[in-house]
Amino acid sequence: DPAGKQLYVWTPDGAPPANRVEAGTADSVLSLSGQAHVTVMGLDALGGWFNLQNATACVVNDCHLVAPTWIRTFDGWAIWPMEYLGGIDVSGSGNVVQGGSVRLAGRSGVHVEGSDNTVRQMLVADCGWNWTNNAAIDTVHCVRATVENSTILRASGTGLTMGPASRFLRNLVDTTSIDFEDSGDVGAWSMDGQGSEVAYNEIHGNHSRWGAGIYLDAGTKNFYVHDNYVHDVQWNGINITGPLRVEHN
Repeated sequence: DPAGKQLYVWTPDGAPPANRVEAGTADSVLSLSGQAHVTVMGLDALGGWFNLQNATACVVNDCHLVAPTWIRTFDGWAIWPMEYLGGIDVSGSGNVVQGGSVRLAGRSGVHVEGSDNTVRQMLVADCGWNWTNNAAIDTVHCVRATVENSTILRASGTGLTMGPASRFLRNLVDTTSIDFEDSGDVGAWSMDGQGSEVAYNEIHGNHSRWGAGIYLDAGTKNFYVHDNYVHDVQWNGINITGPLRVEHN
């Protein structure tokens, strides 16, 4: 009841929910929104989300988030943004998320917009269970994003989506596209990569019908894909639909 600011719970057995239900009221468990040059270290949280929207040169270091908010502003395709909200939401520029983990996110584990933002040494596992076409790490709306030395495990959809002039280096992606027929471990759609680089990654475990390890779809172009090890995928190791530079994979 938004007007009365009350939450009603009807338990399966009809008994009172006292001591069995907790509900938070905070917009986020960590907010650096609009902040600059702030470092947060060693924060562990259950539920909620980390808000780095419109932040500048902030760092989230060795923080661990479990079961971030599953549904925020979700109404099919009617309310924007439908698919661009993560357990850790980053926009602005020059921010770094490193050395921690996000598990059991309903949408993206880490969602990145803006420019020159970095995700490094992160574990993102068991994400995307709202079935809203979210990648475990989503950088499609970030220019010059870097994702490196990170691990993505068990994603409902794509493991990583890439944006222009970005870098995806020395990562492990294992088991994606669990609930999708047409999806990649690493993907881009109708994207001018502007020299984006995908290199030195181990990518495997995609058993969807049209499941590619590196899926550069619908005329995606200007990516440099090299020195990756792709194995145990259902369809193509690398799916190419536009002019790319591909070597030594």
